[in-house]
Amino acid sequence: MSEISLRDSTGDVVTGIKDEDLTAVLKWDNDGKIDSAEGYPRLIPINDKKKLAFTLTMDYSGSMFDDETGNKNAAKTDKINAMEKSVKKFIDMMESSMYCKIIKFGEKVIVTSGYSNSKHFLNQIVDAGSYPMGGTALYSSIYTALSDTIFSSNPTVMKSVIAFTDGMENSSHRLTIDSIYRKSNAMNTKIYTIGWFDFTGKYIPSMDELNRGKADLLNIARNSGGFFYRAGDAGDLDKIYSNIFKQILSSYNVSIVWNSSKLPPKGTQVKAELKINVKGITRVLYKNYIME
Repeated sequence: MSEISLRDSTGDVVTGIKDEDLTAVLKWDNDGKIDSAEGYPRLIPINDKKKLAFTLTMDYSGSMFDDETGNKNAAKTDKINAMEKSVKKFIDMMESSMYCKIIKFGEKVIVTSGYSNSKHFLNQIVDAGSYPMGGTALYSSIYTALSDTIFSSNPTVMKSVIAFTDGMENSSHRLTIDSIYRKSNAMNTKIYTIGWFDFTGKYIPSMDELNRGKADLLNIARNSGGFFYRAGDAGDLDKIYSNIFKQILSSYNVSIVWNSSKLPPKGTQVKAELKINVKGITRVLYKNYIME
């Protein structure tokens, strides 16, 4: 099940989970009958020996600038300044064992650089290329972030995507939200989504559009094992980025030893079920895979 992160009903990071709070079972179909094997799970906290790699996607769509002209000399709006300020604070929290890359998007997706642990360089990237980029290729920006294979084969690195937008997907063409689900699962990467639905400019979405945008961000986060955060105003952004940073650092590696005497043969489709008791409330996590 790799890495997991937990938060309580108030949104605070959950720590201090003990092995006795966990139960695990592996299930599979055996000629129409469901067989199972007991597992012995452990949660191992991410520590300073685990390298972290973040990809931050930043929304430069017309609604962020309240300008659909694509004018590269357009003045930065309060929304743009708030987003960039919060991203810089996130970068400032990074330690030397952490890496980050920035993706900027509007109608198109721009990968500004590879991963770096230079705060000075990353801050320069945030400041550069800030102009209205038209539509909102939200799906494409997240899919691009997930597609980077750097560090993917390195078990000492945990990758995460932090995706920000103030709007709804409208420019990714053939890419669907299901593509993101499949990619995040294949790459074993969590997505933390941030939605700032503060429409005070020229473009005011319909209620249906707004609800779809919120649902997309919630589902993308949930399906990847991450969390969705909604910003009410500029003041919320700093807190949200800080919370996400703490959430990722408080993640756990999951190790499950299965009862080998009861396991199915190689090639069997199985479902692993992990139950975690969090302050009296049971959280259930699932993962489907094929026995190797």
